[in-house]
Amino acid sequence: MKIFEELQRISKSLMLPVAVLPAAALMFRFGSADLFNVEVIEKAGQIIFMELPIIFAISIAFGLAKNEKNNGAAALSSFVSYSVLNAAITSINAEIDMGVFLGIISGLMTGFLYNRYYKVNMILSDNDVWTACDNFSDVSHGKGRKS
Repeated sequence: MKIFEELQRISKSLMLPVAVLPAAALMFRFGSADLFNVEVIEKAGQIIFMELPIIFAISIAFGLAKNEKNNGAAALSSFVSYSVLNAAITSINAEIDMGVFLGIISGLMTGFLYNRYYKVNMILSDNDVWTACDNFSDVSHGKGRKS
C-alpha cells in the first residue's frame, strides 16, 4: 500500500508541468507568423517549451516535499540540482541533451533527499563541531537528535 501512496504523490507532482503544456502550445501557435503574428505571444510559448526540464524539476520536488511549510526550499534545491547535473553531463559530452528526463530525475532525487534530511539542524552549539557531526549521523540513520 505504501508503494501506491508514493506513486500517487509522484503523479500529483507531474500534473502541474503537464497542465502548462496546452497553454504553452496555444500561445506558441497563436503567436506564429501565419496565424496572428504576435511575436511576444509566440516567444512566451517558446520559452515555456525551452525551460520545460526546469519546470518539471521544480514541480516534482515541490510536490514530493512532505514539509509543506518549507517546500520552496526543495523546489530551489531541485533547480540547483538540475543546473549542476546538466553542467556536469555537458562537460563530459557536449552532444548529450537529456532534456525533460534530466528534469524528472533531478526533481525525484531532490524531493526524496529533501524529505530525508530537512530536519537536520546545521547550527553548531557551543562551537562543537563533533556534536554537530554526531547529530547529523544520528538523524540520517533515523535515531533522532541527541540531547
